[in-house]
Amino acid sequence: VYGFKWAAIHYDVLYGQLPFQVAYEGDKAWSPDHADTLPAFVDLAQRHQVAFQIVIMPMNYEPVGFRDWLAVQSRQYGIPVLDCSRLLPNSQFTDDGNHFLPQGHHLLAEEVAHWLQILWNSPNGKTPLWSECRDRF
Repeated sequence: VYGFKWAAIHYDVLYGQLPFQVAYEGDKAWSPDHADTLPAFVDLAQRHQVAFQIVIMPMNYEPVGFRDWLAVQSRQYGIPVLDCSRLLPNSQFTDDGNHFLPQGHHLLAEEVAHWLQILWNSPNGKTPLWSECRDRF
């Protein structure tokens, strides 16, 4: 998740600001600059027989092109994705497009738990590769 977020918003949460154009509540340019990261995670998970799923965190902006790119990757590698990017309204975010209020964390946890329960309880592991968080607002 860290690598995808960094690639999507060009902000390194461990090392600070990297150059990017601020456009909260709008669009941000996104490109798969580190496109080899996802196949590496898939390979690592398969070699160690670890389930690998992706959750797109709530955002207060639109990462242009990210969902389309990830949908293709999800199909190509068979990775289940839960898209929660639109789970929260703008009023639930704090100082930027990434940090949200405690209620948002609670809602996100409920959504992820619900989704994982569906994945784990599905017969033969047959579930849609792309799911979206339920509409809460």
